[in-house]
Amino acid sequence: MVCEFFRSVFRDGGGRLDGIAYPSTQLDGAVCVVLFVANDEVANADGKQAPRPKSEAFLGPLSTGPKPLLRLTNTVHERI
Repeated sequence: MVCEFFRSVFRDGGGRLDGIAYPSTQLDGAVCVVLFVANDEVANADGKQAPRPKSEAFLGPLSTGPKPLLRLTNTVHERI
């Protein structure tokens, strides 16, 4: 709920936020980050965009605008 408020309602100087960062409640000193990007603004690790799921076909084709804002990369997460 809080993240959706910042994504949809809150404005900083009139503009929308690109994301938020806040302290983790699980790990001391760690930071959690939420980026406000749409599915069609994200590319896979190979630089390609995944096709829109059938459940979202009514939205039309993916954006044909500029390059995606974010590319996912292969990462290994390890809890220490």
